[in-house]
Amino acid sequence: MRKTLLLIAALTSAASIGCVSEEDSSSQIESTESALCTPTKLALATAVSSAAPIQAAKNAIDGNTGTRWESAYSDPEWIYVDLGAVKTVTEVRIDWQHAAAKNYRIDVSNDAVNWSAAVVSKTGGIAVDHRIDDLTGFSVSARYVRMYGTARATQYGYSIWELTVYDGSSCGGTGAGGSGGAGGSAGAGTAGAGTAGAGGRAGAGGSGGAGAGGSAGSSCVSGALTLATAVASASPKQAAKNAIDGNTGTRWESAYSDPQWIYVDLGAVKTVTEVRIDWQHAAAKDYRIDVSNDAVNWSAAVVSKTGGIAVDHRIDDLTGFSVSARYVRMYGTARATVYGYSIWEMTVSGYDPASCATNLLTAGWDHSNVVSNFTPVAGYTFGAGKNAISFDYTGKTFATSDEPVRLEFTQSVTIPKAGSMWRLTLTISGINDQTNLPPQFLAAVSGVFASTYAPTVATVAGSTQLVRVGSLTSGAQLTADVSASLTAGQVVDVEIDDVPTFTESSDGKTGTGLQKFNMTDVSLVRLN
Repeated sequence: MRKTLLLIAALTSAASIGCVSEEDSSSQIESTESALCTPTKLALATAVSSAAPIQAAKNAIDGNTGTRWESAYSDPEWIYVDLGAVKTVTEVRIDWQHAAAKNYRIDVSNDAVNWSAAVVSKTGGIAVDHRIDDLTGFSVSARYVRMYGTARATQYGYSIWELTVYDGSSCGGTGAGGSGGAGGSAGAGTAGAGTAGAGGRAGAGGSGGAGAGGSAGSSCVSGALTLATAVASASPKQAAKNAIDGNTGTRWESAYSDPQWIYVDLGAVKTVTEVRIDWQHAAAKDYRIDVSNDAVNWSAAVVSKTGGIAVDHRIDDLTGFSVSARYVRMYGTARATVYGYSIWEMTVSGYDPASCATNLLTAGWDHSNVVSNFTPVAGYTFGAGKNAISFDYTGKTFATSDEPVRLEFTQSVTIPKAGSMWRLTLTISGINDQTNLPPQFLAAVSGVFASTYAPTVATVAGSTQLVRVGSLTSGAQLTADVSASLTAGQVVDVEIDDVPTFTESSDGKTGTGLQKFNMTDVSLVRLN
């Protein structure tokens, strides 16, 4: 009988980190199949607005972007939605008609009488039909959520096609807020970088510029990326450039056949976390988003959409991934109408990994604090570099009174910046028997186990969170993504627990080691 190797990486105290570093992002596309999840769209029971509306409040929550609420032609005016019960709210999304708000705030209540201070505010909005304000960077508990407009962008009232509310607390990183409390503010252009609690969906960049949450591209916080050019499949009815000109009155339209595609050029390799498409009525039924670094070799689908319907200004906001690429493509395989694929605007959000903070694990392992539950403590040496350990258990004997046999290494980190999504990366090389003795590891941050591993996940000893690296070539990189709310200034103990693979005695208490490999380039970075 053989025991298997287990590496457990745990952050026992919270921490913040930089963003994913890429040594050669131009030559390899790294599809992380990120653990970032999509917030839950909350059901809205009713909508109520200020007096004498021109068009009914219920139109703003009917799911139809062809109907709208329109207020009286005065300031202030408001509309609130009822969630039916107290819920956690981390995002409010407003699809404005041309008669939009210039300045407004989102506030909340539990009784529709007493309203909180502004949870998040927006100023300087312009009059553009189907301007989308995606407001994130907060986490509050409330039953009622209100848009309170203080200045209009036109002489008309406030007019909303659709108002939607989301709960992204299950995605991790929900900051402190409480009933009526105020999370950190974030502008329409960036996602979830509030000071009180950076919650909600990572990578939800808005159509506007960077708001108070932080400048797009200046950190790991996702924001709208600059699109250098747009290129489409042959014989378009209307030019590809129309899909990236910032004008929702112009559009790209493809030929009337399947498949058709359009891709945008980011100008350089960036980390992409969101693609948003504002469809004209001639929309896609089925399509995928794929990426490339050379516009020739394209990845597998990063995210797919099926069953889309033909509704003018249908907005597909595609999130839940993190991928490195220069070119981002919409590849349509089935149309929703007899016409072509037609896009008013296509926007891509993410960040420049070159501007992100570096690996936080720089202190090196604490040589004086290696803990084991087996004897003798043998079979490892600290390799060259601060984050390297060489394991060689071949021929060494072990005894233990309990299972599993464990060898724990630690190092401490003081977290410089808060975040809610983290990536542990390490490189495995020099495996003496990769087929029969593959190393394995389990990652956790502050007791929260990783939800996404690359490249593979296997069920071992009842766990579905162990990564088997036997399928890797020597020197391959392993990653584990963990969702945990960590704050700036916290001191974090990073632990790696090793369980050697060995032949086992009949009583299960002793054995002889079989395994040899190196673990190098261990890093911990912030993804949002």
